[in-house]
Amino acid sequence: MTQAADITVKKDDGSTDITYFLLQSSAGDGTKARWFANPMSTVRRDLRPYMEVKAASNGDSTSRRVDIVFAWPILKPIIGSSPADYTVAGWNRGSYSLVIPNTTSDSDCSETVSQFAHLLNSNLITSALKTTYAPN
Repeated sequence: MTQAADITVKKDDGSTDITYFLLQSSAGDGTKARWFANPMSTVRRDLRPYMEVKAASNGDSTSRRVDIVFAWPILKPIIGSSPADYTVAGWNRGSYSLVIPNTTSDSDCSETVSQFAHLLNSNLITSALKTTYAPN
């Protein structure tokens, strides 16, 4: 089992770090671990980007599923608020799900996860996500 911790990634500029701080670790099978971004701003925590990870066995316990949800708020300033406050005008959301049968060898599981994660991080898939169009 992976130990929960803060996660640091690069922003879109490719050089600036952004840290997602661990808000809660998973309390056990089927419960979520949750992180939130800590931007250098005064935006309330409930209005910051977040990521959740949940893992559990399927109904007959023949496989494990890991579900990941990412949400990025589209903030709109509240005119006249002091200190400055915001409301959420919408959310950019992403989700990924991976199912691994219990009969999968450790090496096949490792290779599956590595290739899936690297594909998601590839320039082609990143570009498709940014443009909101499938590659053609």
